[in-house]
Amino acid sequence: YTPGGVSWTKIVVNYAGAARLHMTFWHKYEFAENDVGNVYVRFGNSAKKVDVFSGSSDWDIAEYDIVCEPSPNATVIFEIMSNGASAADGWYIDDFNLQVYRGVLYTNCSNIDGWITSNADQSQDFWSHASHADGKSVWRWNASKARYVSNTLYTSLPIDLRFVENCTVSFEYRGRLSGESVTVYLGSGGEWREYRVKGVGNEWNVWSVDASEFVGVRSFYIRIVVEGSVSAEDFLEIRSLRVYGPVYTGNYVIKHTQYMVGLGSYMNPKISKGHYFLIRTPAGEILSYSVSLQAGEEPQDKITYRSFDYLENPQILFIVAFILFSLILHYPRKFYYEYKASIPLRYRRMTRKLMYVHAPAYAFAAILMLFYFFAGFATIFVSGLYIWIMGVIFVVCSYALSKYAYAAQVSKDRKRIWEEGVKEKVAEKPSVHIAMAAPKKEKKKEEEKKKEEKKMKVYQCEKCGEIFEVPEEYKEARCPACGAIVGEGLKKIEVSVTEGDIERGYIKCPDCGARVSVEKGMSEVLCPRCHTVLVLKIKSLDTGYNYILLDKSPERAFKIFAKMAKDYPALCISTTYPDKLTREYGIENAKILWISSTESEMAINPKRLDFEITRGILQFMKDNENAIILIDGIEYLVVENGFEAVLKFLKKIIDMSSVKGATLLVPVNPTAFSEEEITILSKEFDRVEDFMSKT
Repeated sequence: YTPGGVSWTKIVVNYAGAARLHMTFWHKYEFAENDVGNVYVRFGNSAKKVDVFSGSSDWDIAEYDIVCEPSPNATVIFEIMSNGASAADGWYIDDFNLQVYRGVLYTNCSNIDGWITSNADQSQDFWSHASHADGKSVWRWNASKARYVSNTLYTSLPIDLRFVENCTVSFEYRGRLSGESVTVYLGSGGEWREYRVKGVGNEWNVWSVDASEFVGVRSFYIRIVVEGSVSAEDFLEIRSLRVYGPVYTGNYVIKHTQYMVGLGSYMNPKISKGHYFLIRTPAGEILSYSVSLQAGEEPQDKITYRSFDYLENPQILFIVAFILFSLILHYPRKFYYEYKASIPLRYRRMTRKLMYVHAPAYAFAAILMLFYFFAGFATIFVSGLYIWIMGVIFVVCSYALSKYAYAAQVSKDRKRIWEEGVKEKVAEKPSVHIAMAAPKKEKKKEEEKKKEEKKMKVYQCEKCGEIFEVPEEYKEARCPACGAIVGEGLKKIEVSVTEGDIERGYIKCPDCGARVSVEKGMSEVLCPRCHTVLVLKIKSLDTGYNYILLDKSPERAFKIFAKMAKDYPALCISTTYPDKLTREYGIENAKILWISSTESEMAINPKRLDFEITRGILQFMKDNENAIILIDGIEYLVVENGFEAVLKFLKKIIDMSSVKGATLLVPVNPTAFSEEEITILSKEFDRVEDFMSKT
């Protein structure tokens, strides 16, 4: 031991024609602090550090794959570097093996020369070697200890059997054994297969076994174990150890198709030499792969499999792709129908779909679904994230292109229709020949027709754009397409009306007070007295507010409630029998509580105001968001409980409906209360709808 010095030993290996080396060795070491053991492989003048060790370790195996460089020989160097400490370092190396990757695997026991280090400790239980005339003894009495030693020897390199067709292990042996046993173990580092060697004598014998069960393993090992204790004259010699595995020397082709049904998905393919094809379906995925490799060449291609991934899951991706597919095709149709509806009826047959809008949409949709189903081919892989991003971009493009293209087309068509509608109708002048030949009666008809044409005038509806003609003496006219009233110098006023006004059949003109007849479907009416155009705006109740509906009868309130109950969860508290409400007002989707003093399972006693009635309303609002609540029969509840009790009850319901965002409708007959009571009630509600003042 030299402080600050370097100790090393080396092995020179001929590897001409090999692409890779596989190196293994067993070792144990003990290095003082800051001392290290280095392993180098040198190709010519170029050295690579393979590994570095420090500290201490029991016997362990080290294994490395080394890529060769252009040089006929490789030198393996084991080096100890010290820092000058006084403690001695130790590094023991055994069973050093270098495997050269070739077509036919073959090794010979005569190439194993003993210990790697030149100063191995003879007291260790290593195999002692002694020269004999017939070869080398690999097991013998240990002279330094003056005793007989049993031991195990790895007599073979770790051999790669991944590409062989079959495998046979054989060796020749002879010796003199008295009661000892010789056992051969074959294995791949895990479980070992045990074989007995019999008939050891002075003559050379051959031991052979079929080891084809190990075909496919990467590291194949052989151990020979001798156990016993006899005289110093006993020995065992082994030679010509062979591992024979014929290898296919041409190219071989791998083809495989994997059908995967379920939630799993393939992703991140890294294909450098082979070919793959990945089909994605809602039921699962189909992966097809093929590659052509040379004998002994390892496949490098790989693809990742996940049992579940939110972005790559084929079922989730199909739903997303289908929604995006539908939206891509929806927007061109939507804007086309809006464009068509904006054109007057007589010209709609002239409308056509814009192919430069619809064709890209069909192309976008086809590309999206194509990339969903055919997820990978050649060097292309369409990931789930790409489907999401691509689909959103296609939807935005389809929406923008459809909207602005059809908006421009609407402006263009309206201008063209207007120009055609206001043109003066110029009658075609008949030729002289026809005029001379025409009978007098036909000439008279033509003149009358021209007079009639002169009495007509052209209007364009401001609301829908319809072009139509009316007699010249008309000051106003109704559009045949939308029903709007047009004319020169007409005064127009917007009037808010309710569904009840429409059903009653008339409203009051805000200018002169005259009754004006209205019908369902009308958007404008003309006052017969002052000739003012009344633009009808149907007024509907906003949700989320508390309403007191002042009317002589709750009929109007029930109709409003029935209409709102079609879109929201609804509860009706009424003194009217439930079947009658359903039959007369079509209240079908609402829950109905019947307030009656009748002894019946369906009835709720009106005096149970703070119990069943309040609890039922509050529970319904808690269980249903945006609920519609109608409380009918306030007059009856006041008779049974008193005005103050009913007012307190309403305050509690109003407060809860405001918190829960419910809509509360309370019809009240003003004639049943004093003006002061109506004022007090009205102050508690968000909005007051006085239908009596409108009539």
